[in-house]
Amino acid sequence: MSSGARSQTDSCQMWTKTFLGFCTISNASQTLRLARLYGLLVERADFEDFWRARLSSKLAELFQKHSLSGEIRTMRNFESLMSAMGTWYQSVWELKRFTRLSRPRPHRAVFVDYGFNQCQSPLEQLALRDAYTQFFNSGGDEMALRQACIENRLAGFLRSELGSLSVDDALLETPYPLDGCNYMGMIVETGILCPESAYEEVK
Repeated sequence: MSSGARSQTDSCQMWTKTFLGFCTISNASQTLRLARLYGLLVERADFEDFWRARLSSKLAELFQKHSLSGEIRTMRNFESLMSAMGTWYQSVWELKRFTRLSRPRPHRAVFVDYGFNQCQSPLEQLALRDAYTQFFNSGGDEMALRQACIENRLAGFLRSELGSLSVDDALLETPYPLDGCNYMGMIVETGILCPESAYEEVK
C-alpha cells in the first residue's frame, strides 16, 4: 500500500513538473532558478491572471508582462512547452515522464510515437525505455528528439547522441511524417467530439 501511495505521489509530482515546465529543466540549479522566478511571478500577478495564462498557453507572456522574461528565455524548451501546454503539447514530455516513473506502460501517444508499439517482448520495451532514459539523463534536448520522431529518424538521432543502441532500428520506425498534419508528435489535453457538419463551427 505504501508503495502504491509513493508511486501515485511521484506521478503527481511529475505531472506538476510538466504542468509548470519544470520537466524542461536539466539540473538542480536551474530547478531552483525557475522556482525563484515562479515565486516572483506569483508576487506580481494575481492568481486569476496566472490561471488564465496557464489555460490559454500564455505563461511565457505572463513572465514577460512582469519583467521576468530575460531569464526564462535562457531555459531550453520552456517557452515552447508553455506555449502549448493549455491545449496541445508534445508527446516527448510524456515520454520523459515515463522514464522517471515505475509504470509499466507509457501514455498511448508515446506508445505509438516512440516505438513501444513495435516491441515484441517486455525485454525489448525495457531496452527501449533504457535508451530514452539514458538520453534524458545525459541532458539530451527533448525538442530535438521530438523533431527526430516526426521526421522518422529516431534511430540515427539516438545513435548520434548515445554512441550506440541496444535496440533494433526497426523498433524506432514512426508513422511520420504525415502530409497535411500539423499535430504530429502531439497530445491533446482536452477534446470535443462533433459531427463533421459542425466542425467549422466548433473549430
